[in-house]
Amino acid sequence: MKSQPENTAASASRFDAEAAMWDENPRRRELTDAIAQAIQQDVELGASWRVLEYGCGTASLGFRLAPHVAEVVAADASTGMIEQVHRKLAQSPGVRLTPLLLDLSRQEAPAERFDLIVAAMIMHHVTDLDQLWTKLATMLVSTGVIAVADLCAEDGSFHGPARVPHNGFEPEALSETIQRCVGKASWQCRVIHKYAKNGVQYEVFLLTMKRAGETPASS
Repeated sequence: MKSQPENTAASASRFDAEAAMWDENPRRRELTDAIAQAIQQDVELGASWRVLEYGCGTASLGFRLAPHVAEVVAADASTGMIEQVHRKLAQSPGVRLTPLLLDLSRQEAPAERFDLIVAAMIMHHVTDLDQLWTKLATMLVSTGVIAVADLCAEDGSFHGPARVPHNGFEPEALSETIQRCVGKASWQCRVIHKYAKNGVQYEVFLLTMKRAGETPASS
């Protein structure tokens, strides 16, 4: 019998347990470097921008982006991950980054607005993408930008015996899902990295979208 995908609480608990050693994985650091570089190439970051990184983990990506914008809010559902962000901040005074414990599968979206929302390697862990992006849409300015890095569609072997809600994505289908929630947007996508694991080179894409200032039609 196949295992069932983790629920949000179980997933957060697992990430809590892994948080202290999360940044020790060199392949993960290489992936973060590739995502940060690609975002800086594909998105013209504004010095006055507020950025939300949702599902930030230890916020290694947020720390990379922070020098280029006014503020990064690094949000995650894992208490252990957010504790690591606080620890890193204590060692890096002056970084314009704010940790936030936030689980949008259970909580309402904060009444804040952001010029850019970033989600890196988190979407395949989200069961209800429509719920998440409907909430994130309320936090994105009318012409805001979205940057999503995640796995290209794969055969389910990336996580080994563990199961997640999505075995990667076809970028066009993911774009349609996001636009259904945030409104019309222009978008582009490219493969930015190959993650070596289990003897396989898994492709990682960066999908960038610019909101067109339109909101979804009410149902």
